[in-house]
Amino acid sequence: AGGHKTCTTIQTAEDPITYLTAEGRKIKTSIVAINRPDLKMKMGIYQGFGDLIDTIYDTKRFEGTKTVILDSLTHLMLVHLSQEILQENYDSKTDKEREDMLKALTQQVKLSVEAYGTLSGQMNRLMRGLQGLTMAGYDVVCTARLADRPKWNRALTAAPALMGQEFSKSMDGFFDAIGYI
Repeated sequence: AGGHKTCTTIQTAEDPITYLTAEGRKIKTSIVAINRPDLKMKMGIYQGFGDLIDTIYDTKRFEGTKTVILDSLTHLMLVHLSQEILQENYDSKTDKEREDMLKALTQQVKLSVEAYGTLSGQMNRLMRGLQGLTMAGYDVVCTARLADRPKWNRALTAAPALMGQEFSKSMDGFFDAIGYI
């Protein structure tokens, strides 16, 4: 966080840009810091993972765009998508099971093996949508926070900070380059 991923990405991307934010924060300070007065960029804030998927798979929404930026995979996976999965899991429980979950607060923030599988599957679904945009001629850039010696592969010195093991194993197959800023 605070490593200037957003500024660097927008500063160096070819416009027109469609900027999709997972973090829902205002990027006015980033735009001011970039000092790119001729920048042509539209911004999208999605409402839930389903909305993001619908957006990504509808290439007509990106007509006139050269670069699509998704900022950030880390926030999307660790905050938005994992929370949606936890909520769906919680909603599917009986009143007794919900009561037990509330008594043991750690259950609310711990993903089950099945939930990790769902998380991985949904991230792969997102990547296939982004791959479709690339195949349609758009440049797609995704940002992610940094993890030193990631839990999912301790052999790496640094990698994107992502949750779980399965998606992380296939993630690099979706990218032409993974850079460090």
